[in-house]
Amino acid sequence: MLPETVELSSYDRKHVIRLVLLTKNISNNKERVLGEVLVEVGGNVKGKAILKDAQWAPIKQMAEDCLQKMTIDHGEDQRDILEVKNECIAIYVQCWTLRSLIHLCEQCMSGKLTEFFRPLEEEIKRRLPHYSDLEHEVAIFEKDLTRCMDVFGAYIIIFCNIIVDKIEETN
Repeated sequence: MLPETVELSSYDRKHVIRLVLLTKNISNNKERVLGEVLVEVGGNVKGKAILKDAQWAPIKQMAEDCLQKMTIDHGEDQRDILEVKNECIAIYVQCWTLRSLIHLCEQCMSGKLTEFFRPLEEEIKRRLPHYSDLEHEVAIFEKDLTRCMDVFGAYIIIFCNIIVDKIEETN
């Protein structure tokens, strides 16, 4: 049995999985600048973007569109973008169900998540010639997936224990 401190109804960030938008063929400085822009756009997904640079405006709009494609706001596949961080260009996704997490992983492995960001990559290349060699790839690192799956596994164990307790009470 798991410790009593686990509460099923409490919100915690353990249900969040980190996707990484890997960049290729650009310098660390260019990746940092791009990351800062995407962090601002990620804020805009939650209503708090502040960048005003006209050169980046169409790119920011395209990035927002790409991030919105990843959000599913209904059904068993529901997921939300919680945060975008410039630690490598990390996108934190809240998967509300195990099915949602599995679907996200399938989309990552098939390349569909990378394809979500292809219009952004093309827009950056078109508008900013010094980013002409940029390539993106969306990845989920094993340690992030394992941590998230462990949380869902713990909830399954708790749920099974509750069912067993109820069955034992009725006998």
